[in-house]
Amino acid sequence: MDDFEFDEFETIELQEMIELNADEKKDISSDMYRNVSNHPLYKKLAGMIDRCTNSNNNSFEYWGGKGIKVFAAWNALSKFAEFYHWAIETGWKEGMELDRINPDKDYEPSNLQWLTKEEHSLKTLNDQRRKQYFANPDQTELKF
Repeated sequence: MDDFEFDEFETIELQEMIELNADEKKDISSDMYRNVSNHPLYKKLAGMIDRCTNSNNNSFEYWGGKGIKVFAAWNALSKFAEFYHWAIETGWKEGMELDRINPDKDYEPSNLQWLTKEEHSLKTLNDQRRKQYFANPDQTELKF
C-alpha cells in the first residue's frame, strides 16, 4: 500500500464527509482520525482500489490482473462513506482484516467478511494448501 498516495481527501475531516450517529462519532472522533485518510477503513478501501486498478501496484497481478474488481458503490475514494457505513453495519472493529470469502470473486458485500488477523492468516494458509492439493490430483491426502 506504500505505492498509493492519499492526497484526494487529505484535508477533509471525516465528520464533514459523512453523517454519523453518536456511537460512530465516539469511535472515530479522536485526533488520530480527524483526517479521513488516516482512518483504517479509508486505508483498507484505498488499498482495495489500488490493488484492483493500478497496474503499477506490486500486488496488481494477484487482484486486478486476475480480473478482481471493487463493488461499484465503493470503487472510488469519493465513495468512502458508503464503504464506511457497510463496514460498521457488518461488525468491523479496528484491527480486523477484510477477507474475500471466495478469493476468485470480487470485493463485493456478499463475498466479504471481517476476520481477526489470526483467523485471516489461518484461512489464507488453508486456501493455499487447498489450491496446491487440487493442482496435484495424484496426492492421496490433503495435509494441513
